[in-house]
Parts: sequence; structure tokens; C-alpha cells
Amino acid sequence: VAYIATAEAWDAEMEHRIALHRSRRPSDWQTYEAPREAAKVIREAGQEHGTILFDCVTIYLSNLLCREAEPYDEAKLAALVQGEMASLIEAVQGLPEETAVLFVTNEVGAGIVPENRLARLYRDLAGLANQQLAAAADAVYAVLCGIPLRIIDTAGIRATDDVVERIGVEKARSYVKEAALILALFDASRPLDAEDEEILKLVRGRDAILLLNKDDLQPVVTAEMLQRHVKKEV
Repeated sequence: VAYIATAEAWDAEMEHRIALHRSRRPSDWQTYEAPREAAKVIREAGQEHGTILFDCVTIYLSNLLCREAEPYDEAKLAALVQGEMASLIEAVQGLPEETAVLFVTNEVGAGIVPENRLARLYRDLAGLANQQLAAAADAVYAVLCGIPLRIIDTAGIRATDDVVERIGVEKARSYVKEAALILALFDASRPLDAEDEEILKLVRGRDAILLLNKDDLQPVVTAEMLQRHVKKEV
């Protein structure tokens, strides 16, 4: 296993955290330091290892942002982060197909909105970086209380004549059957249709959270209507 570490020891606290990380790693893991130019390090590690653990994306992102000077240009920073994530993805895609690469990251947007502008930019850019990596990944897991929960975007269950889209729809149906918790999103700006009815039938008797989107745009479907329908269907 190749362990790609992105942290730098700027103070005593970080030195302690790095030492703790090192003490927990198996002795046969090889550590690569990559606070910058991580794509190059991924390619290097992939030449000798079949498994790569990248820890972590959000520290790597903070390394990028902390090298930028005020005033912060949001568009420039977004382009910087997008380009860096694209480089990481390209590096992984260039490895042998059997190589397993795991990116560790953090969801930093679930708490209180930070007071200073750089922290707010960091929070938003970390979310965009996570989305970019997740879109390219074979699987995405959120770890809650030490329990890994797989996150799957079904991209909708809809009627289609496109062969590739039909494969995606069938996968979505199978994922729904296997999921521990289902988040089903309904469009409030249009009436419930046959596809919505199918989704409701698929979640019958399952643990599900039903979400109503676009309810601020002259909704055709209200939460009360959906609740009545859910009580009838689920």
C-alpha cells in the first residue's frame, strides 16, 4: 500500500497529529509526501503499488489556498482547484486498471458558516472539489460514527429510448432495492407523473426520505399533497 500524505508540520500540534498518523500505519506501507504536485506523486506511487491511499483532499486544498495572497479572487481560486482535481483524476485514470486508489476527504460545509472570507471560500471550494472527485469515482462512501455508508446517485428513474440511459435506469432500480436509506427527490413545479409513481412504489415499505424541490416556483405539488400521496402509496 502506498500512503500519500498531504499534511505539512507547521506547528507543534500538526507535528503531534502527523506522528500519531505515522504510529497507526502498518509497517509495510510506504509513505509518499505530497503537500504539492500530488498528481506526479500518484503516478510515481502507482508504478510500485496496487493500492494507493490519498490522505487527504481537504488538507491538500488548504495547502493550495494558503499560498494565495489577498485579495482573494474567487473565480481564480475555483479554476485553480478545478484544475488541480482534474490533474489528480487524470493521474489516477492513467494507472493500470487493477490499481485501487482511495481518496480521503472531509465534508466541511455541514457546520456554521465561517466568519472570515477565506474560510468561506475554502468551505465552498472543498465542496466543489469533493463533487468533482465523486463524479469520477467508482464508489463514494460517507463515514458516520465510524460506519461507512455508500452514497449512490441514481440520476433519476425515467423512461428513455437511449440504450446507455436504460442501463443506468436499471442500475438505479437495483440500487434502490439494495439501499439502506433512500432519498427521493420530486419536482414541485410539475404534477406527479408515471415515473414519480414508480419511485413511490419502489420505496414502499423502505426507509426513505422524500424531498420536494422547486417549491418556491409556483408549485403544482405541495408538501401536503405529497404527504397525502405518500401515506396512500408508502
